[in-house]
Amino acid sequence: MPFHRVSLPDLPPSIGRLTAIHPLKGDSQESITLLALNTQAELWRLELRSGSAELCTRICIPDFNPMQPVQMVTSSDGSYVAISNRFGRHAAVYDLVHAQEKMQLSRDEYHYDKSMFLLAFVHLDGACILVHGTEWNRLDLTDVETGMLLTARPTPVYNSESKNEHYLDYFHGRLLISPGGKWIADTGWVWAPIGVVRTWSLSDWLLNPWESENGPSVRYLWQTIDWDGPVCWTGPDTLALWGRMDADMLEEEDWGGGRN
Repeated sequence: MPFHRVSLPDLPPSIGRLTAIHPLKGDSQESITLLALNTQAELWRLELRSGSAELCTRICIPDFNPMQPVQMVTSSDGSYVAISNRFGRHAAVYDLVHAQEKMQLSRDEYHYDKSMFLLAFVHLDGACILVHGTEWNRLDLTDVETGMLLTARPTPVYNSESKNEHYLDYFHGRLLISPGGKWIADTGWVWAPIGVVRTWSLSDWLLNPWESENGPSVRYLWQTIDWDGPVCWTGPDTLALWGRMDADMLEEEDWGGGRN
C-alpha cells in the first residue's frame, strides 16, 4: 500500500499540551479525526485536515491523572468513548454526540494496579454494550444507552473446602472484540504469575451471565510467562498471539487449550 505525505494545518494553541490521542471514525474517508486529551483533563475532537478543534467535555473521574498512562476506547460508530487511567480504579463513559457524561465505573481494590481497567464496546442485537471489569475476576455487560446491567449475578465467594462452580481464579486483562462481534478475547493472568489468553462467545454471554466464568463457549488458548502481550484478531474467528514459554509449559500436555 503506498503512503502519501499530507500537509496538515496547525491546531489552535488553546488545546494546550496533549497527553493522549485516539483515532475516531470520521464523517468521511477524507477526514482524519482524533480524540485528544490535554494536561487539563479536557477532551477535544480534532479534525487534522481542516485544523478544526472542538472541546467535547472535561474528564471528571475520581483520582484521574492525565499525566499518567491513559486508555481511550471508542465504540465502532464513534458515538461513545470510555476513558480511564490504564491502571486506575475508576473510569467513565462519555456520549460524544451530545457531549455529556453517560456513566461512571469502578472496580475493586485487589491488585488493580497489575491489570488495566477492562473496557470494550460491542454492538449486539442493535444495542451498544459496554464490557467492563467490576472485580479482579469479574466482567459485566451494560447497555450504554439505558445503563441496564445485563449480567446480574451474585459474586461467588472463595471457599477452599467447597469451591463454587462459578468461582474464577483468574485476573482479567486487556479485552479484544473480534470483527463482527462474535467472540471476545481476554489477555489475563493467574498466579505464578503466568499469562493466559481466553475467549468466549458474546451472544452466549447475553443468554448466560456466567458465560465469562465457566460457560460452554470458554476456551483457554494460550499460556505464557508474559501477560498482556501482543494479541490481535486477524479475522472473524482467528486470533494471533505472541508470548514466551518455558520448558515446563512446553511439556504440559493438557492445560485446557482449545480454539474457536
